[in-house]
Amino acid sequence: MTKKIYLFFILICLGSLATSATAQQSITIEECYTLARDNYPLTKQRDLITQSESYSVENASKGYLPDISLHAQATYQSDVPHIPFDVPGIETPLVPKDQYKVYGELRQVIYDGGAIKLNKDVVSTESLTKQQQLEVELYTLKERINQLYFGILLIDEQEHQLSLRKKDLALGMSKVDATITAGTALKSNRNVLQVELLKANQTQIEFQSIRLAYLDMLSQMIGRTLSENTSLVKPKAVDRYNEINRPELKLFDLQTQSLSLKNNQLETANRPKVQLFLQGGLGRPGLNIFDDQFKGYFTGGVQVAWPLMGYYTTNNTRSMITLEQDQVSLKRQTFLYNTNLQLKRNNAEIDKLNMLLSSDDEIIDLLSTIKSTSLAQMENGILTANDYLVEVNKEDQARQTKILHEMQLLMSQYASKTTSGN
Repeated sequence: MTKKIYLFFILICLGSLATSATAQQSITIEECYTLARDNYPLTKQRDLITQSESYSVENASKGYLPDISLHAQATYQSDVPHIPFDVPGIETPLVPKDQYKVYGELRQVIYDGGAIKLNKDVVSTESLTKQQQLEVELYTLKERINQLYFGILLIDEQEHQLSLRKKDLALGMSKVDATITAGTALKSNRNVLQVELLKANQTQIEFQSIRLAYLDMLSQMIGRTLSENTSLVKPKAVDRYNEINRPELKLFDLQTQSLSLKNNQLETANRPKVQLFLQGGLGRPGLNIFDDQFKGYFTGGVQVAWPLMGYYTTNNTRSMITLEQDQVSLKRQTFLYNTNLQLKRNNAEIDKLNMLLSSDDEIIDLLSTIKSTSLAQMENGILTANDYLVEVNKEDQARQTKILHEMQLLMSQYASKTTSGN
């Protein structure tokens, strides 16, 4: 008895595993957005930008470290300082014409006018700008995902309606078969419906082929294999959007900020700089020019430097930066103008489709009633199979139109969502 119970539980476990293995795979549009971003080759550029920023900021920070340099110099002069007359009883020392010097120099910045800190800010802002440019490029993936995802959903809905049409044709054929057996209808009536059923099968093959092609493209974009049994979850309807939150807006802000920092760099470049310096080495002569021997020496002090050449070009450079800021502002205005126009078009399309859908159900109900009446009349020999087929086609067309309107509405809603950046 115990062995039977044990085997029974094993069979249950195996059955559960088999059910899980054959379970239908499903995916949502939000998952596709995320997977497409992760799979897109440009995403790897994000790490490169971060590494580049780290190196550049570290290099800028090293401006606070002492600047150490080594020098060696050998010179020969055509003349040297000397006393132009002889002093009786005194031997006048001569400065050698060949002179040699090996020395090291250390300089430590005390005040740089804020240049180093500003350089670090510029590097960080430029890195953020590159990151945001990448975000703008990645955002365009949403539009491509929308086209493929909703294209597959539309095919699924059309296939579902096609299966309903095939049922209507099969039901009509069964009714015609009964009338043929009773001798009240010709076999040609059945052939008419049989031809339409075969055409419906051909259309189904076309749908399946297109769906597989779309799935393959979607698989490549998201980096995950989607089989023909994959179910795409129909997204919920979303509200219309009027506020714009696109990544381009943040990019324009960062570009403006970067130009403002460059403007500030003009001021720091023209400020005086203060640094300590220390120089020590071995030379002939040393600090005493009249000593013709190699001697060690050192000098140190404070140095103030005030570059004045920058004032010649500062005004023109500042004017160029202002022009670039105006260009960024103009790009922002143009982007908002075009995006608002697109949102208005999307919202107008949403309103139109809502109105169309409000009458689709009424049309389908009326045509369904007419079709049912036609089926009964064909069964009684009042109408032919062609007459019945006309009514089947009318209802099928109405249902296809509703499916198209529903999917167009959902696509317009998500187009509005994508366009607005919400």
